[in-house]
Amino acid sequence: VKVMGKARRPRQVEVRVRGYKLWYLMDVESGLPIAMMLDTIEKPEVEHSKAEVTQGKQNLKGNCTLVNLALDRGFLDGDLLWWLKEKCEIDWVCPSKEKMHVTKEARERVQQAVEVLEKKGESPLETAVRCAKKGMEHEGVKFYEQQRGSERPSLVVAGVEELLCTDFYGEGGSSSSRVNSKDFRPAALHATVVLRWPDRSREDREDAATHDDGGKDPVVLLSPVSEGALARVSRYEERSLIENRLNRDGKQYFGLGSTFARNSRALWSATFFSTMALMLHRGLELHREQMEEELDLRCERLGVLRYRRQMQLKNRDRILIVIGEHFGIFSLMEFARIGGFD
Repeated sequence: VKVMGKARRPRQVEVRVRGYKLWYLMDVESGLPIAMMLDTIEKPEVEHSKAEVTQGKQNLKGNCTLVNLALDRGFLDGDLLWWLKEKCEIDWVCPSKEKMHVTKEARERVQQAVEVLEKKGESPLETAVRCAKKGMEHEGVKFYEQQRGSERPSLVVAGVEELLCTDFYGEGGSSSSRVNSKDFRPAALHATVVLRWPDRSREDREDAATHDDGGKDPVVLLSPVSEGALARVSRYEERSLIENRLNRDGKQYFGLGSTFARNSRALWSATFFSTMALMLHRGLELHREQMEEELDLRCERLGVLRYRRQMQLKNRDRILIVIGEHFGIFSLMEFARIGGFD
């Protein structure tokens, strides 16, 4: 399957089943798998990451280029992250873990900035919001606010530049002999410290519980490039789109139920057929979305009666479901899948 178009922002998804782990490298924009790896459940997440990224780059060769990766905490490995940036020229964003020195450094610098900029009687969050509105910063720490609806709390973050407690980040990781060299200089990383996160995804909370003993607020998102603090959050939040738009369908509707036998070859066979069904379904959805966009462009030039006819044709296979104060619009095919109809 060739993913056409502009550069993609893939993410890695881990699925566990029957003593095996399956990793997908998935494209956020199209929702299609780019590469996948299978191994026994006791293997660490990072063991096959380089091979998976290499496979993904090869699969996309000639069509588009991997430029960004959004990684879970399980893939937080200094050697892997350094390899992605320095060898593959792939920017990445990954949350740090609670006990890391770089996490403490990022939080302390934000706290110091708040203490310098605060006014009497303000809470730290109130100081951050005021500084964000006025564009105030202190020694490489700048605050940002993003509104997410008139009746919802805003997203409040702090961008932190030039973090240097990064001995783990480099070839060989923290155990490399390079950290003991007299000429050693840590590679700077940059971070977004999330002070208020009203839309933090369930997937990220589960990831923190699995790989970071639950973690504590504020969350620290690391990346090797100096970019807007809000852009870093946006890139990381795209991870949840995969779960909500594609991976959930794969788990619920396209699984074979069981493999033909309890071994890796049988699991690969079941995974292959399930994945191909999922990709074909997603490909059909992309095709329909493209046709609807083209139809929308044409409708502007049509008369009222013809436009209404087009809208009837466009919506004839959709159904409206209302439950209390909530409603949803589904295609008949999607409704059949949700309802368990064959």
